[in-house]
Amino acid sequence: MNKPFFKAILRRFGIIKLSDTARFQIMKLKNRKGNLKFVREHPNVPIPPDYILYKAHKLNYASYISNGLTNAKV
Repeated sequence: MNKPFFKAILRRFGIIKLSDTARFQIMKLKNRKGNLKFVREHPNVPIPPDYILYKAHKLNYASYISNGLTNAKV
């Protein structure tokens, strides 16, 4: 069984939103310390809303900025 299979099951029973919200909250807790440190060290860096970063960068502010800078140089 793979990830698409489980997503299909969650969708079928209407609990994908609940699952996604739980994963978001877990990721938020996991990255809390590092993200707070990043904000303290870079207070003027604009950060998008957490939910947007969760989808693209697993809610890691430093990863978001690092990848953005790398892509901007390309």
